[in-house]
This record gives sequence, structure tokens and C-alpha cells, in this order.
Amino acid sequence: MQQPINIKIAVVIAVYNTAAYLRECIDSLLSQEHQNFTLFIVNDGSTDKSTEILNEYSSKTPKIKVTHSKNSGASVARNIALTQIEELGDFDLITFCDSDDIFSPKLLKSYAEIKSKFNADFITVGIKSFYKSGIKLSHRKRNAQHPPQLVFGNDILRFGFSDYLKDSPAASKCIGNTCFSAHTISGLRFNPKLRVGEDQDFRFRALLTCEKSVILSDLLYFYRIRKSSLSHSNNLTYQPLDLSLYLHWLSDLNDLPLTTREIIEKEALQAWNENIAKAALFKTLDQQWPLLKSQLNQILSLCVVKPKASFEMTIYSLGPIAIKAYSFLTKKQRCSLNKQKKRMQDAFD
Repeated sequence: MQQPINIKIAVVIAVYNTAAYLRECIDSLLSQEHQNFTLFIVNDGSTDKSTEILNEYSSKTPKIKVTHSKNSGASVARNIALTQIEELGDFDLITFCDSDDIFSPKLLKSYAEIKSKFNADFITVGIKSFYKSGIKLSHRKRNAQHPPQLVFGNDILRFGFSDYLKDSPAASKCIGNTCFSAHTISGLRFNPKLRVGEDQDFRFRALLTCEKSVILSDLLYFYRIRKSSLSHSNNLTYQPLDLSLYLHWLSDLNDLPLTTREIIEKEALQAWNENIAKAALFKTLDQQWPLLKSQLNQILSLCVVKPKASFEMTIYSLGPIAIKAYSFLTKKQRCSLNKQKKRMQDAFD
């Protein structure tokens, strides 16, 4: 087994107009206790001062390799870095960091130690959101520390997309608080054709290749809540969630194990439920119903495992009249909306 100090880590960062936060991000990486790493930063056509900042940092240390490219999206930028990493061929681990987030000094050290001890394909650590007003306080169960959890096979996917170990501080669908063995994701790339969910798609396909995972509860990754990052999932002028990612997985990935398909089918139906709930809350249910009904039909047509009909799902499938009669829905979702408004108020610009 390699000693932790010899574990070489590649850190991939796509940058687009994050000059206000970029120095804090890079400084938190340069101050890592584990120093055997290289930052592969791809500037995705930034028009603010990000370019100047990156050139300044790259001129000071060989640990930072900066590539400037035209604006093509985060997926293309990350793929450029992945190609560079594979061409060098001497990295043990690859991790992805957002250019406006910050990291504990122990983040890379923890990755290296776990890789050395367990030779894991996939490592994930505790993640915490923070606002302008400070660290987000989450449900107390999500703050519960636990010993490193060694997870194998299909349980890795269950952790990534289901309720397995859902109370762990590491439970997240983000890609930032994860690390992959370089050989495990060799050749894997982000899909630039996806309109939404590029990170989730890469993470999902990567997890399909993993045989051994280690889940750490240590809070080592700090995710900055910004208005732009909230606009997709917490838009206060309602638009239905785009379910194309789930439909893509269910229709195009034909060799998925049955248990994996069941997890994805369940997730797709839960996302559809959220669309229904929000449409009712924003009083656009009658207008949106044809689209929502079409979404449900598409999901059900791709389901191999017949979904269990919950009471809520049964009500939703009956149509607008039944949904409106389900009066608890509005009260329940109004509480959720108020929380979203508070998130928007506290978010960074």
C-alpha cells in the first residue's frame, strides 16, 4: 500500500466569472496539509477579473496549471482538465471543486489517508452549506458524526441516490465533496449535451464503476450558497423541474442492474411529485397539467419495476381537481416556499 504522503491528487476546477470568491477558494487549497497535489484550473471564457487572478497565481507556483478556453460550459472545461490529467498518467486520485467554495485544510489529507488505508474507488466527506450570514444550520441528524463507513457494490449507488445512510453529513448529490480513484474513472467524461444535471450524471456513471467506497462524516467541504446556484431548484417564479436526466438514464443506459433501475425510477417519480406540489402551490396546476401528465407517462413507460403507489402519488395522478382537494399540500409546500425565500435572501450575490 502507498503511504498517504505519496498519494498524488489532481484537483479539477472550472472557472467562470467567480473573481469575487476565487482567491479564497484557491488559498484554501494551497494551504492543504497534504501537499502532493496539482490544481488543474480551466478558465471557461471568464469576462471578469478571474483571468488576471488565475495568471497571477499560476506564475507563483507550479502546483497550479491554468488553461484558458472559450466559454463552452463547465462540462467542456472539466473534460479539458481530465484529458490533461490522463495524459500525465501519474495521479492516484481526482477530485472536483467549485471555484466559489472553500475547503478545510484537512480535505486532501483525508482523501490520501483513506486511499492509502482502504484503496477505495470512491471517497466522500461531510459537506456544509454557508450563506453571507454564516454556516447553514441543518437538521441535527445530518450533523451526527460516525466512524468511516466502508460500502460495497450496489450500496454505493444506494448511498448516492437513495435513503441509505441519509443522515450522514456526507449525504449529498454534489460532486464537490467526492474523490475518485484515477484508474476507476479513466476515460469517463462529463456530457456537455445535458442541459441540467451534468454533475449528477457524471457522478452516477462514475459510481457504476466503483466497487469500494468510504464515507466520512468529517465536515471538510464548504459549499457557498449563491443566488445563481439557487435559481435552478429554488426558482420563486415556478417552472417545472427538468426531468430529462432521469429519462436519459432510464432510456439510454440499457445495461443498468435491476436494483439500480429501481433506485432511479423512484428518484424520477419523487422529482415529478415535487413538480406537482410546486405547481399547486404557485396556482399553475391547470396550466402545467398537460406537461406534468406527459412527464409522468414518460417515466412510467420506462419503468421496469412497477412503482408502489403511495397515497400522495395516487392523489397526484388523478389530476388537478383531486390535487386541489388535497388541502394539506398547500400548507406543507407554503412552509417549504418560505424556507426557499429565506435562502434567496441570505445567499451571496
